[in-house]
Amino acid sequence: MDAIQNPLIDTATTLSTHYLPLTPIAVLIGVTCLVAQIFLTLLLDKRIFPRKWQGPWNDLPGFTAHQLIAFPSMCILTYYGMRDWFYNPDKEVGNETSYDRVFGETNLSDIPLAIGSGAILIWDTPTSL
Repeated sequence: MDAIQNPLIDTATTLSTHYLPLTPIAVLIGVTCLVAQIFLTLLLDKRIFPRKWQGPWNDLPGFTAHQLIAFPSMCILTYYGMRDWFYNPDKEVGNETSYDRVFGETNLSDIPLAIGSGAILIWDTPTSL
């Protein structure tokens, strides 16, 4: 497993430090979403893999793949957002008001920030064009 993880982490670190204005975890999330989009689009395309059963997932494979990737991402963002907004775990002093929560500083290694920036810049924007 280390033979796969170490080069992937090294590549993400190189991309994030030299080419993209993102953290390494954001690059990993964005690249993972992009690869999943391509794989699911090809898997669901009826011209590549003909099937007996038909459905809307075969007519619009790119849209279906996008929904399959976006739904778990939105669930994770909803969980972290609700947790941080209402329960405020281990946050610095100064995040007591809603204004501070919206416009205050955030930790650069936050998972919601990584999902939002990595997924939007590397996966969502290019595949939605």
